[in-house]
Amino acid sequence: MMRNVISENLRGLLRSFLYAFQGLWRALMRERNLRIHLVCALYVLFFSSFFHLTAGERALLFLTILLVLAAELMNTALEEAVNLFSREVSPGAKLAKDAAAAAVLLTALGAVAVGIFLFGDLAVWRQAFAFFAGRLWRLAALLVSFAAAFFFVFGTKYPK
Repeated sequence: MMRNVISENLRGLLRSFLYAFQGLWRALMRERNLRIHLVCALYVLFFSSFFHLTAGERALLFLTILLVLAAELMNTALEEAVNLFSREVSPGAKLAKDAAAAAVLLTALGAVAVGIFLFGDLAVWRQAFAFFAGRLWRLAALLVSFAAAFFFVFGTKYPK
């Protein structure tokens, strides 16, 4: 009896994680802005390796990235929920969508401020430039990654 309860609870927990990952995947495939934030986050994480960030600064960076992505996911969820209940344009539905978009904008602006604080050292940027300029294949790989990122964000029509 107790084993069945634990087994059912564990299955329910695993199912909830599965639903969460499905939601993340579907939002990523449908929402261009989420793809933009994800690509930016990946480049920020890559270029952060040129900076000697403390553990606290790395934690701030990860939390900032997660906050922006979570805000974008909440915006998506709210927009979908509003669309379910309000087919025509109404002032309340517009306000809900606009306010959710404003929350994403504020978190993104906060992320830019954190980025300026963490990555404001121009000497490190010069070293990063020298890293890519010193080997043509590195620069080519970076440019190819930009093209792939652009295609990921803008070049493919994902199903709604």
